[in-house]
Amino acid sequence: LAKVVATSPSSATFGPTVTSWATSAKPGASDPFALRAYDLVGNSAGASVYRTPSIIQETSATRTGTWTRKSSTSYLGGYSYSSS
Repeated sequence: LAKVVATSPSSATFGPTVTSWATSAKPGASDPFALRAYDLVGNSAGASVYRTPSIIQETSATRTGTWTRKSSTSYLGGYSYSSS
């Protein structure tokens, strides 16, 4: 693997060891998340998936897996949760 190129919902180029991508999408809109991987001689293969982000009240949400709580005065209520 030489590099991975993200094409949607935003563009970025990553090295061969990257395992995450900080991007965003509008709630309620079905957006494609697309990546293309390149090997050292230029061969490539791509993959994409459509996802629709939703905003729900935290009292209605159930968190499973590993989540990180982040604090900021910019967040409604003073904090948010994120997961990768």
